Amino acid sequence: MTMALDAPKPTLRERFTPRAQGRTQYLSGQVFAGLINALISALFVSAYGITRVSSHRLSPATAATILIAGAAINAFITAIVSFYTGLSDAASGLVTKDGTEKPSPDVDVLSAASLWGRAIAGGLGGAAWGTGLAFLALAALNRRETHFLGLFVGVLVTAGVASITSGLAGNALGVRTGLDLPKAIMPRPARRRAWRDLALPFAIVFGIFAAAFGLLLFHDYHVGAQFSSHVLTEKEILADLPFQVLLITWIANFVLGRAGKAEATLGLVTFEDPERELPNTKSPYGIQAMVWTAVIVLFAGGSLARFILPSYPTLVEVLIARGAFSLVTAFVIGGMAYMRGAVNTTLEQR
Repeated sequence: MTMALDAPKPTLRERFTPRAQGRTQYLSGQVFAGLINALISALFVSAYGITRVSSHRLSPATAATILIAGAAINAFITAIVSFYTGLSDAASGLVTKDGTEKPSPDVDVLSAASLWGRAIAGGLGGAAWGTGLAFLALAALNRRETHFLGLFVGVLVTAGVASITSGLAGNALGVRTGLDLPKAIMPRPARRRAWRDLALPFAIVFGIFAAAFGLLLFHDYHVGAQFSSHVLTEKEILADLPFQVLLITWIANFVLGRAGKAEATLGLVTFEDPERELPNTKSPYGIQAMVWTAVIVLFAGGSLARFILPSYPTLVEVLIARGAFSLVTAFVIGGMAYMRGAVNTTLEQR
């Protein structure tokens, strides 16, 4: 008893240092984290969607579209995020076997076709779930407009359930793969893996997402009416470009950076030109590499968009511009994030 009382208290850093967990305990914690994320996402989407329309109310058709698209997009993105989260944590030793896991099937779950195929399947499942709930919501609304609370509950139920379900499946598969690596998975060249297999599909997803979100934000604006309120202008649609770049950089570093780190930890990354790709430093790509890449993309892409777009663009021009900007940004930063994770981890293992 005396020894227990005299034991030193853990430091603040020790309290917040991740510790190894059994597989079941880890997956339970990820479900709880998914619930918190679903609450925050529903609050953000609902508040942003309601405040951007002039009447602060959404028509039944617009609300139903948000429910369907939100469920599909959340399930799609979460499938990728959760898989690499589980794989990274298992590869780092933060998840341990507890006797409940099954042997991994001898298939290449890391191939681009398998990885993005699972994401598409998750997105389609989320869309089906969201569509069913949207029809129920339309019947309940009976042609009435939607306020913030109604949209928040709808997004939470549709997108939240879809993302938690997709996330649990992705986490379980990622952990299973990290704890028992299938023999069918072979190492891949880093640059091809970074840009072709991961960054390009990642960028296409973000381009579509940005265009769809632009439709949500600006569908209620007046087009070509220079002297009325709530007018769609070039300045209005480009005002949040820094936020877009910040969001893409954070997600790319979290998902693809973690992917590069996990795959390098498991020995699944090769380098075609090691002398140039692996410099003689322990950590050649710091966070400043991502920051400078994001700044360059923001200024170059923003300047080009301002040069091409007219002062009073149409809604179609807005969607194309925002989608193209997000696609290019996600491609450049996504590839950099993967290479940073893979290169730094490989050098640390030497």
